[in-house]
Amino acid sequence: PPPGSPPPPATGYPAAAVPHLYRHASHVNVSALPVGGAGGPRGRLSSGGARKHSDWKLFVGQLSYKMDEGELCSLFAQAGEIEHAHILRQPDGKSRGCGFLVFKNKFMADTAISQFHGRVLPGSNRALTVKYC
Repeated sequence: PPPGSPPPPATGYPAAAVPHLYRHASHVNVSALPVGGAGGPRGRLSSGGARKHSDWKLFVGQLSYKMDEGELCSLFAQAGEIEHAHILRQPDGKSRGCGFLVFKNKFMADTAISQFHGRVLPGSNRALTVKYC
């Protein structure tokens, strides 16, 4: 990514292998947002058997094409503390109708799945898909 821009999503693949995720995703570091508790550093440990940032990462599909990252966070905040969110976008900037959320722990991610998977949001006729990546 360009200097000063947020890091790309952790996919486990080199950027060249999934360029569509890096070029067309909007990233939000929600530790700066007043969603799910106070902001600040998060425990994103990646070695020694500790959890990785992506351990509690969920795919969210069938979103409204008008929904942005702030609305996504507001919607899912009732399930728990969100550490990271982004919505995939087409080259022209339009939403692809899906995105990703990373929750602070397994309980919160499981709560999001149980509360939102299959739920039809007001103004939509599509049931949300919410599952682990």
